[in-house]
Amino acid sequence: MIKQIWWFLIILIIGGAAMGLSRLLPQRKMTDLEYIYIEDAESLPSYAADDEELLRDLEDGPVLIISRGEKSTGGYHIELIASELEDDHLEIEVTTSDPKPGSFSIMVITHPYVHVKTEGAMTYSVTVNGSVAVERQSLL
Repeated sequence: MIKQIWWFLIILIIGGAAMGLSRLLPQRKMTDLEYIYIEDAESLPSYAADDEELLRDLEDGPVLIISRGEKSTGGYHIELIASELEDDHLEIEVTTSDPKPGSFSIMVITHPYVHVKTEGAMTYSVTVNGSVAVERQSLL
């Protein structure tokens, strides 16, 4: 009987430690993203119409906007980590993050997005937080 109690306590301690550790490790999750191929300034979504850097890049050619969509609070982010053109394929890597549960965020409509010059690419792939989200999708 005492042996069974010890095993129960050991399992309980190990299980509790594992659950606590999982909260400390970074959470990687896939996020629904919107992909918008833009060829001219008239096609820009309203939330990006005043982005001077985007407008300058659009003068050089089409861009791909990767958006988190409309969010009802601040604290949602998307960051371009890398983009690489190989032959006619564009590899894009982004990270996303959300506000922490229970944290205070500004109550404002936001549209987190990044843009990437397509530089003549015909297809693209996107990796989000280390996981493939889009694999070899046509730009056109």
